[in-house]
Amino acid sequence: MISIWTLTKLNNAVIWLNNLRFRSQYGQMKQIKTNNYMRIILSTDNSLTAMRLRDLIIKSVKGEIEGLSIETWSYTRSRNNFDILYHDLEQYTQDPAKNVLFKMEIDGSNVLLSSAWWKNNPEPLYEIVCLHTGRLTEMLLRYFRGKYIKFSVVE
Repeated sequence: MISIWTLTKLNNAVIWLNNLRFRSQYGQMKQIKTNNYMRIILSTDNSLTAMRLRDLIIKSVKGEIEGLSIETWSYTRSRNNFDILYHDLEQYTQDPAKNVLFKMEIDGSNVLLSSAWWKNNPEPLYEIVCLHTGRLTEMLLRYFRGKYIKFSVVE
């Protein structure tokens, strides 16, 4: 019989391998381009709370929070040291035109998540950006509800 600990370690290994495959195919340290099609703004009390929320999101996506597993999102850093989230389902990472990234930044008491893409990839279609923004919204509302004062999607 396989223990829960073993299953968790196997699951983490699969996620790590998928991330490695993504990084080797598209390059972990590429530069990004951004557009302002869609941005998500998580408003908090102050900049310290915003930084804590950003760190919580990153640690959760990386699988570093016990009891919280967000399996369909991944985290990396760009060459310019930006925090990047991306939806890592195979259908999106295999096609560069469908791969949308979200650059995370702190702006005062807000956590901003702006749509972006790797510099060497084609700019994703507006419809694809909308789809990924919806998926990110779903994830943030599900796992981080109550950690911010206001949630906004700005076009």
